[in-house]
Amino acid sequence: MKLGARDHPLGIIDKLRNLRISKKRAPVERHYAAIKRVFKVKLQYPYSHSGSLQGRA
Repeated sequence: MKLGARDHPLGIIDKLRNLRISKKRAPVERHYAAIKRVFKVKLQYPYSHSGSLQGRA
């Protein structure tokens, strides 16, 4: 997803791209939220780029 910055708003193409991504992502995130709530586990999302795999041997 693209993000706007201060004094640099998103263009219409970027907004449409974000809308398309969010339509696919929202239903999946609901299932992850339910799993986390019921089983009280921490899951990493498949599209997460937090760098959690960096630095592991």
